[in-house]
Amino acid sequence: MPKTSRDRIAVLCPKEETVALRARFKSFKNAEFIPAITFVDNFEAVENAVKLAAAAAYVVFGSKHSVSLFFEEAKDLGIKNPLKNAEVFAAGQSTAMELESHGVNVAYAPETGGLAEVYARISEMEHGPVVEISGSNASKADSLELAPGFMHVRIKAYSVEECMMEFDADKYSAVVFPSSLEVESLFKSIDYDFARLQGLKAVCIGSKALEKAMGAFKNAKGAEVNSLESAIKAAGGNNG
Repeated sequence: MPKTSRDRIAVLCPKEETVALRARFKSFKNAEFIPAITFVDNFEAVENAVKLAAAAAYVVFGSKHSVSLFFEEAKDLGIKNPLKNAEVFAAGQSTAMELESHGVNVAYAPETGGLAEVYARISEMEHGPVVEISGSNASKADSLELAPGFMHVRIKAYSVEECMMEFDADKYSAVVFPSSLEVESLFKSIDYDFARLQGLKAVCIGSKALEKAMGAFKNAKGAEVNSLESAIKAAGGNNG
């Protein structure tokens, strides 16, 4: 029996990553990738991050986009191995994969818990300078702290803006949210008319996204692992 339109999954994602994600997850035939947010990059901050990383004992990346910006700037500066002196941490599995694609050995990337788990792990290690590179509103990192004795610098490499979408909920059986930012973007796009979302399943990466989604979706759950592949599968992704 052929698939109907209601078997389709809407995967909300950053505009800048849409093409790459479609290619990466092309085996999921019923997944449709929809731009929901866009990045506004702070190149001066990224340059500072690359320079500070050379003197850091630990470097933490909060997102895939922060990794991309970091290595683009390092290339422009002519620095071939900008992380050679640091232990490198990623907020999640997708960020770790992006780092590994640049040849980086990731010391730790939690399956769940995000930056809070990374901070807990580093707090148990030998004291040293820590540089975190993430977005200005990509997480609740501002409320996180390391144990006393660490010198900590947080670089806000970019900010995020919502993309207004024409979202036809009748086309889909489920929506995947990589973060709370995509949740808020959808809510604004439908003018907070949550009745339009009834009957849809929501699968979220991270507790903050899940908490926000539960305000509109009766059937909302978190991905078992903080990765997009895990979330798509949980939403009913048809792989092959």
